[in-house]
Amino acid sequence: MIKWISIAVLISLTGCTVQEEKSEMSTAETTVLALYDAFGKREIPKAMELMADDIMWNVAEGFPYADGNPYVGGEAIINGVFARIGADWSRWKLHKERVFATDTMVVVEGYYDVTLRATGEENTIQVAHIWTVEGGKVTELQQYTDTLKTAVILAKGTSAAE
Repeated sequence: MIKWISIAVLISLTGCTVQEEKSEMSTAETTVLALYDAFGKREIPKAMELMADDIMWNVAEGFPYADGNPYVGGEAIINGVFARIGADWSRWKLHKERVFATDTMVVVEGYYDVTLRATGEENTIQVAHIWTVEGGKVTELQQYTDTLKTAVILAKGTSAAE
């Protein structure tokens, strides 16, 4: 709760606005939205170009793929996070509901639209991403998501496999 209050204060102090209410996007926002687009189209080389070589990627504590936190560098992220998501889920799509941005930080609220590979069960999982962008490259991600809901859904796949 303290982190969210801190983020809200930071956003209000830095004068960022919600994406839908502004006509110009910051470089940080443009970079993050391009990264989402590249991942959505499975254009991994393009995604890698948008990330700093030493990007630090932190998934939420308690998330099934948090055992490698922090993932440092694109290869670690692809192998430690995305390959594992692909193994467990037949669909993992982010729906962005709100985007807040400053010159160097982007906060995205939304949900993952998911289908568990083992059972075909469809679900949604609430998420927030906090991105840091420097020099036109994404340097850091912090994910916050409903880790309990994710674990419960994944457990259904494990029991279905037994």
